[in-house]
Amino acid sequence: MQRILILGAAGQVGSALLAQGIAGADLIGRAARDIDITDPAALAAALAATQPALVINCAAFTAVDRAESEAERAFAVNARGAGLVAQACADHGLPLIHLSTDYVFDGSKPAPYTETDPVAPLGVYGQSKAEGEARVRAALPQHLILRLSWIFSNSHPSFFGTMLRLGAERPELRVVNDQIGGPTFAGHIALAIAAMAGRALHHGDNSRADTIWG
Repeated sequence: MQRILILGAAGQVGSALLAQGIAGADLIGRAARDIDITDPAALAAALAATQPALVINCAAFTAVDRAESEAERAFAVNARGAGLVAQACADHGLPLIHLSTDYVFDGSKPAPYTETDPVAPLGVYGQSKAEGEARVRAALPQHLILRLSWIFSNSHPSFFGTMLRLGAERPELRVVNDQIGGPTFAGHIALAIAAMAGRALHHGDNSRADTIWG
């Protein structure tokens, strides 16, 4: 049975992946308290110790508003950390599934965004994630990047959950009304990642790599 290392395993998607499992794989979860992805030595040690066939990077600084006042930390994790994870995977010959966000776009497009649309982040969070994507692409050809939107789950606080709670408690809600998002259940994201991981693990030979990695 092949091993998959999940970084950021205590978050919504990481927790959903561990709870769901991936067929034919032994999942090894590591939270931020276990591995600092901004530390190259820690990443190298983790890969050497776990010997995974695939890495899924769910680790991120996700506090969108706080990123404006903690830009250094946001860029350290979301940009430099993402690049270091990708470089560690490249050093060990491992593919990577990396989680990003729709905040890499500016929201001005009047139709759904596609993978080929140019990024234009407006805030620090989106800027740090966009730079992280660029670093992943530069360091590792064998990667998949998933841009996620408004994640919610039963086990973690989220905007969606907060709105449901407040809607049950109050006759009227006062929130911003100029944002459009697509609330996405973490369990559904986990199912999609599991399918991608299964294909990656079963089609990892060089002769068929382009069918998975681009």
